[in-house]
Formats: sequence, C-alpha cells, structure tokens
Amino acid sequence: MSQDKFLQGYDPQVEWNKRARTPGPQSVMALDWSDDQCQQATKDLQAVILEILKPLAAEKILEIGCGIGRITQILSPFCDLTSIDISPEMIKRAALNISGRFCLASAFNLPFPDDIFDAVFEVTTFQHIVKEEGFELALKEMKRVVRPGGRIIICDEMTTGKREQPSPYRIIRNPRDYLNLLPGVCLVRIRRFLCVDDNYILMRLKKR
Repeated sequence: MSQDKFLQGYDPQVEWNKRARTPGPQSVMALDWSDDQCQQATKDLQAVILEILKPLAAEKILEIGCGIGRITQILSPFCDLTSIDISPEMIKRAALNISGRFCLASAFNLPFPDDIFDAVFEVTTFQHIVKEEGFELALKEMKRVVRPGGRIIICDEMTTGKREQPSPYRIIRNPRDYLNLLPGVCLVRIRRFLCVDDNYILMRLKKR
C-alpha cells in the first residue's frame, strides 16, 4: 500500500491531540517503551540540547514541536524561548507545569518575521513529517526565521544509509536529506548517540 493511501484522512493535529491524552511520556515517545526507557530517553535528549543551547542564555530561541514540554522545561528558565506546536492539547499539557511562551502554529508556516531568532531547534519533530514537500517547507521556514550567523539545531532519529520508513507516520532520513535542502547553511558539528535502542543524530548548523 502506498504512503498516500496510508495517509488518506490522516490529520496530524487530530493524531497529536489524541496522543497528548496518553498518560506519561509515551504521549510523545515510542508507545512500546517502558516508563524507565522514556525517562532515560528524555534525559539523554535534554542533555545534548542543553549542552548546545545553555551558552545562549538571554538570546531569542525558537522551539519547533514542543509537545508536552520535555525540552521546554529545561530551557525556559534561562533563555528567551518561544515554543510552537501544531497540537493545542500538547500545548495545554505543557503549560500546566511550565511557565513559557507557547504558540499554536505549524512548522510549515511559522508566524514570525524573517531573521528574528538567534537560534531555532527541533527534537524528534521532523522525523514525523513524512511527505517530502512538507519536510522541505519546514526546513525552509526554519532557516527563514533565523538571523544570519544564527544557529539551527536538528535532532532526529537518522540513518547513515538509505532512508527508512518504519511506519506511515515516521521516516528515518539521512543527514544529507536535511543538508541538501538548506543552501546557505554550514554544518558546524554532527553527533551520533543512542536513545534507548534508536540511533539519533544531532546536527549543529549555522546560517551564513
């Protein structure tokens, strides 16, 4: 069955609203992971993002796909952070425990001027954008809102080989799939790490 067949009638906002009502961290993580695995994965992801973004205290940062706020909670105390998500239920849940600036918006059409942020990042968001036109548009928007010299941080499950699609709603791309769609952006650092049993890659980029 083709991907388009799988996705007929699929509304990402509806799906993530439904996931937001799943108790615990499974709402934004693998449903077959245990609570302990989810907690460890969250700590691993928080650590790699904090290492890069903590030195940017007081700078304007945009988070794309905040979900229930697992990354938001560690960044909001020390930086000027704006967090967006497509799901009002995810934002509602995040705002219960986090004092932050949340915005209901799509990665395909960011409601911000050009060159407004010092840094923009996403964690496990783009791997759920399976349609290539949407993936390309999200990357283009990410680049648009970052100032020249600003940072772009991408952290997804990735492969160093051919892309894989383990489900109709998740795709594992190669770093080159991202970089080829970001002209005018240079790769500063790439880091591979294991998150439970999934291979993740974090890319730190800079807009020229």
